[in-house]
Amino acid sequence: MQHNRYALYHPSAEALASMIVDLPYKVVNSLVVNCTLYFMSNLRREPGAFFFFYLVAFSMTMSMSMLFRLMASITKTIAQAMAPASVILTGIVLYTGFAIPVAYMKRYVDPIRYFNWC
Repeated sequence: MQHNRYALYHPSAEALASMIVDLPYKVVNSLVVNCTLYFMSNLRREPGAFFFFYLVAFSMTMSMSMLFRLMASITKTIAQAMAPASVILTGIVLYTGFAIPVAYMKRYVDPIRYFNWC
């Protein structure tokens, strides 16, 4: 309401602009960090393997960024956004089959396995 009354930008336009402006930084940051990580850990020195690694790492970077943006758009302050984001992130990390094997999971947390985007 206040945006219309004050003739400001629509919140979705501002969110889209923020994502577009942050994209070059994320690409460069992801490239520097992932190149360093890939070659210092002495993984396969083939272009196909490197670009697949980079594709997966960059898609994870973007999906986590969008998860945190979603939490920030739902809440009003940073403190309110960090609480549910940390709980969701912890649940995803624990119950996607890496930290806790699928055979040891309780049945009520089984659907969380399907939220694994990596």
